[in-house]
Amino acid sequence: MKNYDWTERLETICSDDLSVIKTSNPSGNVGAESNLAYTITVTNLSNEPVTKGFTFSDTLPTEVSYTGESHSSNLNCTGTNSFNCTFPDGLILGKNESETITINTQTANLDKVNITNTATATATNQPDENSANNTDTAQNYIIGTDLKITKTASPIKPNPGSAFVYTVRVENISTYANAQNITITDHFDSRLSYV
Repeated sequence: MKNYDWTERLETICSDDLSVIKTSNPSGNVGAESNLAYTITVTNLSNEPVTKGFTFSDTLPTEVSYTGESHSSNLNCTGTNSFNCTFPDGLILGKNESETITINTQTANLDKVNITNTATATATNQPDENSANNTDTAQNYIIGTDLKITKTASPIKPNPGSAFVYTVRVENISTYANAQNITITDHFDSRLSYV
């Protein structure tokens, strides 16, 4: 009778769980031609470290313009309006550890416009056990300037041939946007002379 020995080789396939959180500062309403910063945070929620690397991308909405960015030293990031960042294969992102990029922008001269910005992370060479948290979106609402103009005369009923004064007052009553490059036009009655 012969005896046989055998060995079974078991291989464990690890998976990542990358979570993306995207925020904006300010959140919600933002003024036209104002600063708007987006922060993207990618966190390893898996019980095991991420060792095979990952990438994430973010394309800025057309209603903002890129002004600068800063990111974690482990990330390699390229682009200005369309960002692609890589956490290289071989580096280790431990459980609950995060990598972050902040993108600084300026909003366009718009009024009552919704803007949406979405970031997505993808594991490299390794499955992600929960793809539902790989994407996050920040939403803002651009509010433009709101100019109010008032004009008064003093005295209200001047005597013929006497001098009087017009006062023109312009206010920006917007809560969010600063008013810039304002032009005021005032047409005098032809019966009046400037003094």
